[in-house]
Amino acid sequence: MAVFKQLTANAVELSIRAKGIITSLVQPLLFNVQALQRDTPDRFSDFFGTPVLGSMLFPRGAYIDLVGNTIAYPDLNFNEAIVEVNKTNNIESTPLPGRDGTIKEYISASDYQITVNALLVGDGEQSPYDLVTTCNSVFSATQAIEVYNDLLIALDVTTVVIQSVTYRQNQAFSNVLGVTITMTSDKNVNLEENATT
Repeated sequence: MAVFKQLTANAVELSIRAKGIITSLVQPLLFNVQALQRDTPDRFSDFFGTPVLGSMLFPRGAYIDLVGNTIAYPDLNFNEAIVEVNKTNNIESTPLPGRDGTIKEYISASDYQITVNALLVGDGEQSPYDLVTTCNSVFSATQAIEVYNDLLIALDVTTVVIQSVTYRQNQAFSNVLGVTITMTSDKNVNLEENATT
């Protein structure tokens, strides 16, 4: 009996060691940690601190609402966010008499149109409806807000304007809410009016 217990303990120990070795070999292939540690906040991780691909972070900030009150909002992090980005160019097309087609003139590039599909998942202590309150405080901002996501960083987008937010209840899981965020990229532009004499 003692021999059987010792063999069982040895087998368990070997299994744990094997899992540790496999994890150390596979994890660098699954998670490119350096890609998540650019010049952005080091908060792209799940509840266990594991780097997560597809994270989207709206860092804490504040804005002034329409009546002059300062509204502060906390960090909002989506661990699994599916991001779709669309960009078009503004082209002026001019038809010419007696000629098929048009003459195209490039005017400018439009903003990025961004759609994000994510999940609000409540844990044992927090309801997904509590997360809706946080989302609402962030997405009610009356100005451009910061956002960090690998795809958006690659496109040099770190500031966005929220256009719409849609929440969807989940029929299968009461602690999960779907959310779709539509937003537009924003860049700080200084408009200077030349003085005329």
